[in-house]
Amino acid sequence: MNAVTVGVDIGTTGLKAVALDERARVVAEHTVRYPTRLAGTAAEQDAEVWWSAARRALPRVCGNAGGPP
Repeated sequence: MNAVTVGVDIGTTGLKAVALDERARVVAEHTVRYPTRLAGTAAEQDAEVWWSAARRALPRVCGNAGGPP
């Protein structure tokens, strides 16, 4: 199995995980969407929602990149 680098972007509306090969080409990616709570003019996020999204996205990305899920 070739080495890959996995990156995670936690955004306002979703979490995206991406696996890159040694030439920085995308070999797998997965996005999990979640809602944003609005409180007046502020947007709020729940860290548990981020953790849940990461636990869903990372196994899929690693498995699709040829690694263990």
